Amino acid sequence: MLYKSLKVSLAGLAIIGSFSIAGTAAATVNKETTTNNERVAGLRLTKELFGKMPDGTPVDKYVLTNVHKARVGILTYGGIIQSIVVPDKNGKLQDVALGFDNLDQYIKESPYFGAIIGRYGNRIAKGQFKLDGKQYQVPTNDGPNALHGGPKGFDKEVWAGSPIEGANWVGVELTYLSPDGQMGFPGNLEVTIRYTLDNDNEQFKSAEPKQGGYDFNWILNNPGDINALAVRVTDPESGRTVEMYTTEPGVQFYTGNFLDGTLNGKNGSTYQHWGAFTLEAQHYPDSPNHTNFPSTELRPGGKYTQTTIYKFLPI
Repeated sequence: MLYKSLKVSLAGLAIIGSFSIAGTAAATVNKETTTNNERVAGLRLTKELFGKMPDGTPVDKYVLTNVHKARVGILTYGGIIQSIVVPDKNGKLQDVALGFDNLDQYIKESPYFGAIIGRYGNRIAKGQFKLDGKQYQVPTNDGPNALHGGPKGFDKEVWAGSPIEGANWVGVELTYLSPDGQMGFPGNLEVTIRYTLDNDNEQFKSAEPKQGGYDFNWILNNPGDINALAVRVTDPESGRTVEMYTTEPGVQFYTGNFLDGTLNGKNGSTYQHWGAFTLEAQHYPDSPNHTNFPSTELRPGGKYTQTTIYKFLPI
């Protein structure tokens, strides 16, 4: 089971976003951490250099592996989940996450594959909202709207990473400080993301007028209940199933509508139109402008937390 949790604190406003499931990197450094979990539960954590930013800043890849050989690769660039390798009903391992084999493609081409979204997930109409009587304008990057935190959101920042472990899991913690005024959003924002992996998986109207497909926010029947099933998706051919549990009130279902068969991804694959989907745990789009929606405001001294679990299993 892959867990993702998020915790933020700030003075001012926090408008925090979503998570979407987005390989082998040519690494020059590889550090394998042998933990008590590996000796006892078969869980393992490795760290390798995935690439360098144009200014020379290194980007690491953390790989979490469990006893069933399922593994997840996480980048410090954008907090991106670069790979999710899980077995099908016959035990065959395959990467089921869209992504790239190199950092350059993530920087130049990635349509938010597997990335952390912030400060705001989805769209803010005209890039405008009011807080405490003050009008704010954030950069628009999706026609007249601001999308996923603007042209340089959390998905394009390098996060600080460190390994973590519990009694029966291994993981990586990513942290980032978003200063007051970044992309037009008020307040200093400290963000912590945790990805953890345990052994519990191998008991194991058209949204886009031109592209077609789905791009809708679904309101959950049991908002905030991490124990309530939010989404279940099954592939009858492979037998793989993914279940989603979240403390967020909504889930955006998006079907890769802008993929057109020209984008080359991992292992020489080409991503076709509607070739994948994403389930984004989040609040409702344009929440700051709708007082009847669950609030996305975070007041000074407050704390925001989110936990989302994706569980992979055959039928």
